Amino acid sequence: MDDLKLFKGGEGINDDDAYKIWIRTSERYAENASGVSIEILNSPKPTSILNMVEFPTLQLNTKITNVITGGNNV
Repeated sequence: MDDLKLFKGGEGINDDDAYKIWIRTSERYAENASGVSIEILNSPKPTSILNMVEFPTLQLNTKITNVITGGNNV
């Protein structure tokens, strides 16, 4: 996603605000998910929102029965 530079330059939200929105969106997804969660990955960094927020939140969610990952895991 970083390569897309979705929040660089121009009008609208800045990088910091976009990051905060993405964190909260991922957290809410993980908190409200149920059943099997499927994560499609492309070499996420250890400090990625997926690794720092979403996956730990899924692990704490008692409504999740399994987390399946696919793609280029590191």
